[in-house]
Parts: sequence; C-alpha cells; structure tokens
Amino acid sequence: MIRPSAVCIALLLAASSVEAQAIGEKEDWCQIDDPASWTEARQKLIEDGAQTLDDIPCPEKEGGAALPVTVTLPMPCGRAMVFRRVDILVDDALSQAVGAFGRSLDVTSETPQNILSNGPWDAPVGGVFSIAETGLNGVSSTLVNIKARSYYMARYEVTELQWALHELGLFELPLADTATADAPGCVDFEALLATAFETTKLRNINAQGGLSWFDAVEFGRTYGNWLIRNDAARLDRGADPILPWEQGATGYVRLPTEAEWEYAARGGQAFVTKQSRNQRMPAVQATDDAGDTQRAAELNEVCADEPRQRDQVLGPVGRKSPNLLGLYDVVCNAEEIVLDLFRPTRPDGLAGQIGGVTTKGGSSKFLRTQNTVGRRTEAAALFTLDGEGASASMGMRLMISAPVFAGRRDTGDPYREGRANQPLEQAFVDAHARLSNETNDSTGDQSQALSQEVERLRARIEAGQVTEAELSQRTSALQIELDRLNTALQRQAGETVLMSIRSAIVSANLIDRIGRNMYAAMEGVKQVRAGGALSAENREAIQRLRTRIAVNERRIQATFDLYLRVHSDLAEQAEPFVFRQIRSSKRGLGGASIEVFGAYHELFEQHHKAVRDNRDRVSETMRRDWLKQLDATRDLRAREFPDQQP
Repeated sequence: MIRPSAVCIALLLAASSVEAQAIGEKEDWCQIDDPASWTEARQKLIEDGAQTLDDIPCPEKEGGAALPVTVTLPMPCGRAMVFRRVDILVDDALSQAVGAFGRSLDVTSETPQNILSNGPWDAPVGGVFSIAETGLNGVSSTLVNIKARSYYMARYEVTELQWALHELGLFELPLADTATADAPGCVDFEALLATAFETTKLRNINAQGGLSWFDAVEFGRTYGNWLIRNDAARLDRGADPILPWEQGATGYVRLPTEAEWEYAARGGQAFVTKQSRNQRMPAVQATDDAGDTQRAAELNEVCADEPRQRDQVLGPVGRKSPNLLGLYDVVCNAEEIVLDLFRPTRPDGLAGQIGGVTTKGGSSKFLRTQNTVGRRTEAAALFTLDGEGASASMGMRLMISAPVFAGRRDTGDPYREGRANQPLEQAFVDAHARLSNETNDSTGDQSQALSQEVERLRARIEAGQVTEAELSQRTSALQIELDRLNTALQRQAGETVLMSIRSAIVSANLIDRIGRNMYAAMEGVKQVRAGGALSAENREAIQRLRTRIAVNERRIQATFDLYLRVHSDLAEQAEPFVFRQIRSSKRGLGGASIEVFGAYHELFEQHHKAVRDNRDRVSETMRRDWLKQLDATRDLRAREFPDQQP
C-alpha cells in the first residue's frame, strides 16, 4: 500500500523542474524546523522597521550536553527537530509527580464511550535526566543535590517534511550521504523542498497524518538510530554529543507515554492536580497590568483552525499560542499517537483491558470545539482487515528519554557507557529506604504481620522444620510483598497528609473571608445607626446583622480549631516526611491558586515550624497570634467597633 505522503512526494519530485539547492539550511533554518520562532523573528523585524526581510535570525541551536531548556537535534540534509525540557521537581532519585489526568465528567450527560474513554485517572510521572542545584547537570557526583528529574518533549508534531526524510529512506543512508543539504543522498529531498518553496514559499509546515502506531514507532526507531550513529561519529572525533546524556548513558528518542504526554501538554506539575481536571485547555503565559500570569487558554488561542481545503485534514504547526512549556498544537491539529495502548477508564482509574491505539489532543477536522487537553481516544485498532489501523488525522510527537540505570559519568571523562555507577545505586537505595521507613503507624499493622511471618519462617529453619531452600524461596516472596506494601501504604499516607495540609490552608483562607464579612456587617450596623432615630425595620436589620456577626465568630473559632488540629496531628508524624508533603503541596499551586492560597501556605509552613520548635505543642501565645494573622481584620474590628464585639 502506498501512503498518501509517499504519493505527494512522488508527484512533487516528478513535477519539480527546479535544480536541487539547499533551502532553509543556514541562518533561516527555523523557517522549516522551528516555524513559530521564525514567525516571531520576522514579526520583530517588521515592528523594528527593517528595510528587508531577507535575513531572518533563527535561535541558536543548542545540543543536550548541559541539559538546556531547549535542545535542537539534527536530522538528515541539514534539517532539525526542536525539543523542550519538562521538569518534575524532586527531593531524591525516586521522587515523582502523581498526575491527575483525564476529565471530570457529568456521567448523566455524556455518551457511554466518552465515559469509558475520558474519565479521570491518576498515574505517576518521573523524569530521567538529573537537573542539579549547582547547574552541573547529568553528572553522578551531583545526585546528592538534584532539584528536578526531567525529560524532553518535541516542540511540534512531526511535520510532512520531517516524515519525508523517513519515507525517502534518508535515516538509513550512511552519514556522509546525508550530513548536509548538498550531500549526495539529499538530492531528492532538496528537490522536494525546492518545489514546496516554489508553490508556497514554505508558509505552511503541515503536520503529518495518516500514521499507524507501527509507523510512529518505526519513525522513532530509524531516526533514533541515525542520531546515535551521528553522535558516535562526533565522539570519535572528540566533539560533544548532540543528544542529552544522563550520567553514563545516551538519551534517545521515542514516543511519549500517555501520562508523559498529558503532563507536558497541560503545562507541568502545577496543572495536573485533581482541580485541574476541570481545565479544558492547556496553561499558557499571559501578560496583564500586574505582569506575567498563568491561565487556561481559550480554544482559539491554541487550537488549530479547521483546514479550508476539503481534502486536507491537518494544518500547519506552530501557528497558535504555545502552552506554558513552549509546546505547540497540544490540542487540535494531529491526534497524537502515544506509546501505551488504549485502556478504558473505570471509576477508580484505568482498566486492565488493553486495546488499540491511544491518541491525545483531538483534531480540528472532527469535533473541534469538543477537544480538550485531557481528551483520549481509541483512534484505531492495531490491525483491521485493511491492515494496520490508521486514520488521516493520526500523527505523532517524539520525546527524549534515557535508561533508569545509567552508567557512571564524571566530569573528566563524561561520555563513556557501561561503567558501574555506585552513586546512582546509593541514591536509589537511600530513596527506597526513605519510602519504606516513613510508613506511619496507621498503616504498620499489615507490614508488621508480614515481618512476623518472615521471623516465624526463620525460627522454623532453626528448629529444622523446613529446608533452607524452602525458607529462602518463601522469605524472598514475603520480602517482595513487604516492600510493595510499604511503598503503597507510604504513598497513601503521603496523600492523606497532603490533603490535611490543603484542608488547613483552605481553612486559613476561610477564616480571613469570614472575618472580612464580619467587618462588613459591623460597618452595616454603624451605617444603620448613623441614620438617626431607629425605626422598627432598622432595629430588625441591626439584630439580623448582630446575629450574623455572632454566628460568624463561632465559625471562625470552629475553623481555627480545625486548623490547629491539623498542626497537632501532623506533629505526630516524622518531621522530614511532613515537610516533604508541605513542599509537595506548594509545588502543586499554580495560576490563580498561587494568588488565592500562596500567602496562607507560607503562614502554614511558618506555623508548623513553630510547633516543631515548641516540642510539638501549640501555646496560648501562638494561638492568639496566629488567629490575628489569619483573621486579618480582627484587630481592626476591635478598634473601630468595640461595642459590637461578639
């Protein structure tokens, strides 16, 4: 079967009468490979009153050696693919973000297929590239002070021109035949570019559609092999590799998992909370009178327009606004194929049935206004009677990852694989021990029962009641169960503590709001009294306001008691464990949440430090001072309305 893209390539080559020449390889490389940057640079020249638009500056190309925010990987014939770094803030080597993905659905108004495809689900997301506090990234010696674990996501969907490199077999040719635009293997591709330039001036760099899951995996495989061969040649001549390295292991390109895709598409850690499920569009950067802010985009800001031509399904990449991480077209345009196959959603998460191809982001051609950043579709079966499952709107986006157990990397000899990595092993062991040791008392009974079973078995072997081989087999199995249970229970304990912290912060905000309402009520009493002689109606109004003031004071005291109870309960937990959850809660704030709850989060952390410093107790002085801090108008009410105090 000849694919539509192959037909287009053949027709363009046959129709081309233009002599092959290097198009867009040098200063203007980004017109083809980073079209949003090219458009932005061109617009700036226009705004600056440039006399000519012949020389549009492109961004500096950065390789991955230092794990920068943007990495530009080479492709055959002088082309490139641009990637953006996606960070997960961490405390240690095993830290991760647990993302709340999918959508919050009203099951009474959704179709059965939507309910079973787009319901809420949770999944962990972790990066593999180590970002150090010192800025010396990806080196084994800095594992003790990493601040993030990261991966890279392509800035754009794979385009028709990038796909043409694969279709023409250029990833399979020797490097010398594809190293530059004028290399012998690039004649056909340059003819294709020349024809495209003749007809469109390369105004539109369209996303590639019509792909199957196998096509997407194969593109990543052949491109990945080409990149690795390219980097091996660079290392042989003493140059740094272009691909990012994690310690002593090279990175590589692949399809993203569904969780990796949605984490990056939504905008990162602050936008994968349970509350974020209601956010239909990705987070974007916005500017108002107060400066830069973060907010959910409007549909037309980030969603590609429906193609005007009847036979066209996908449109150009990079024409709309990027999300907060600098990624384009994460909703609409191509339905993006991910690595993991489709699983329906249950009320408690993803189901166990493994189906066909999962795509993310939706398409402009079909149900454009219903696209959301959490949309997931079983777009095609892996196989049908017609062959591999595919559709015209199915495209792809690559990411860069690396192995978990990377070799050791030192600054003196940084690019050598296969060396034992004791610092990494120790970092994993320390993190694993921390997760096991932090299991709280409420979850300890089951762990203790398993531990006792291990001890009983050991006693039986000492008494000669069981063979050592049998004991070893049973002990190993029980130890695995114990490790799994400890990890699962610790995760559950962390979520419980996190919810307690967030409930206390919401309580703090509520106390302030109630206090402000009380101030408004007292001001209302004052205004009614200022009207002179009180009518029966005015006396009733004053009585209603006074009743409201008294009720609100009781609400403040009850809410403040809850706030203090959270501190007392948390004081019974291990101190490092609690402050890790406080930091995790703080990282989860984003956009409007920072403005609303940020100050109360800071107060909560200060107050809990004070509790720890005071031997896990809350003194009367602390109670009095904290209430005034949370109830910001308390002293003001006492000064201005002494006769109205409840």
